[in-house]
Amino acid sequence: MYKGRKIIALVPACNEEAKIGRVVERTPCDIVDTLLVIDDGSTDATAQVARDRGAEVLTLPQVSGVGAALRAGLDHARSGGFDIAVILAGNNKDNPDEIPRLLDPICADESDFVMGSRYLDGGAHPAGVSVQDPTAERTGDDAEHERQR
Repeated sequence: MYKGRKIIALVPACNEEAKIGRVVERTPCDIVDTLLVIDDGSTDATAQVARDRGAEVLTLPQVSGVGAALRAGLDHARSGGFDIAVILAGNNKDNPDEIPRLLDPICADESDFVMGSRYLDGGAHPAGVSVQDPTAERTGDDAEHERQR
């Protein structure tokens, strides 16, 4: 419960077993009532690692994409009576310590929707990576394909 609101953190993840545990560990349980990892058809141990660290896990039967994973998570949040859903990346790129910055305007009835950014002032994106660089978060074949375009 945060400022009288029931909070769920939704974490869509696909094949993030190496990073999902850290996401779960870093999410503040004094603010977030439930952390739900939506396992988007992973073929690795993403779901088990998340469960072992204390998250609830909703497993999709096949890879459906982040949009479908988020819809499933939001449906779960609505049916569970949560007031606010916070979305975190399953690859540990978001800073869960900043969740109150997202929640405060909603809890104060100043906003219905708040979106954070790692790229704007106050965000946590490492120095030297430009927003305009489409390959900044891609690796391997995806990055090479993007460079060849």
